[in-house]
Amino acid sequence: MSTTVLAVPVEKSVRDRLAKIAAETGRSEEDLAAEAIAGAVDASDWQAAAVLEGLASIERGEVISHEAVKAWLASWGTADELPPPKVGQ
Repeated sequence: MSTTVLAVPVEKSVRDRLAKIAAETGRSEEDLAAEAIAGAVDASDWQAAAVLEGLASIERGEVISHEAVKAWLASWGTADELPPPKVGQ
């Protein structure tokens, strides 16, 4: 695995908490910070991909109208509960 150094300014309170966690777990601050950054990047990657897929599905017309969802939810718990709406409704 190839690594590089990244200098990131953080608030003193964050650095202090990081130091405390490092001391408590016997891990280095650098390892904890690198793991946290990797996790945040993974989450951002996943979220961006999900948003792009959602936008693409909208462009393909794969949507359910707000009105159909509202009617379905309003029917919950009633004797006339509706089935979940389908794409195109």
